[in-house]
Amino acid sequence: SYCFEWSPKTFRDYTLFMADMLKALAKADMGLCDGHALNATIYKTNFVFIDFGALKCGMTKKNTLIEYINTHLIPLILYSKEQTERAYLFLKNAGLQYTLADIKGYLNDEEVEQIANLYNDVLHVKEQKDVLNFLDKIIKYINEMAEDSFSTKWQGYQNDEWDWSDDKEKWSDKMHNVMQMIESVKADSIVDLAGNMGWYGTYYHSKVNYVVVIDMDTHCVDYVWNRIRQYSLDNVIPIRMSICAPTLDYYRDEAISKTAIIPWRQNAVQRFKSDLVLALAIIHHLVFSQQLSFDEVIDQFLMFSNKYMIIEFVEQTDKYIWNFKREGFEWYTKENFEECLNKRCIILDTKPSTPGETRTLYLCEIVKD
Repeated sequence: SYCFEWSPKTFRDYTLFMADMLKALAKADMGLCDGHALNATIYKTNFVFIDFGALKCGMTKKNTLIEYINTHLIPLILYSKEQTERAYLFLKNAGLQYTLADIKGYLNDEEVEQIANLYNDVLHVKEQKDVLNFLDKIIKYINEMAEDSFSTKWQGYQNDEWDWSDDKEKWSDKMHNVMQMIESVKADSIVDLAGNMGWYGTYYHSKVNYVVVIDMDTHCVDYVWNRIRQYSLDNVIPIRMSICAPTLDYYRDEAISKTAIIPWRQNAVQRFKSDLVLALAIIHHLVFSQQLSFDEVIDQFLMFSNKYMIIEFVEQTDKYIWNFKREGFEWYTKENFEECLNKRCIILDTKPSTPGETRTLYLCEIVKD
């Protein structure tokens, strides 16, 4: 996964990781040639440095430390000021660098002075001890940033699932039936699309090779990251991404696909494609909010699956869907959805979700072309 697919909380932890690594390098009389945010990925809940070509003997130069501020601290500050889209726009385009001038409008005078002092400290770096002192100031600055900026607004949405996880007598029909379906296919990998707080995707994490939980809501992905660290869910990867616009292949000059050249960054479908796709309580959002047809929704799910899908359909009579209703969506019916699903898949099983009167779970096997 890439830094622009991480939640704000994940990126905050990453900035601290890189500061600690720069310190470790300085103590070994080593440094970095570049300070951008694409030097690492995540493996087993830890950040792993992968750009060994960026390592060098000797001190990290001032320009690289300034680049570290611009490419790590500036996006982090934007996250803390709820300028999430601005931060992601920058991180997706590694050639861009925001500076203090680009974020001054979001800061008070004291905050501007703090950042200006960090830039000024870089100018006085002359030897490794100065690098260490500078990085201690960076770490102190990050640790003093308000943690509440990274808390989730979705606390409570899936708390029943997490709170009842160890007591199956409290499980809802949806919880029981989704888990029975997952067990029945014995998948080696799972991608949970629009996975929210991640319980359904992660419950059987110990029985699969890996789980990817994808959601567009940064607060939800923050929550999953905290759970991963808290419970050592070391094969779960939380991703902030729209399933309508998954990460494209990326080359130095532009984003393209279907080429013989190996991309600088690989697209999300290739990286996250799994044996089993979970798509729970998301179809009505994609239809009513994104204006997608059933065929388009199913095709988008199929992009991420090698073998199976578990899809939840929410009918228009559901009490939580009334505010989605729009004229012209009379075609949004369970019968029409099943007809579209049968074109591309074999429906292996159906079970009631929760509430069972308006929600249905489908276990599907993909029909290969």
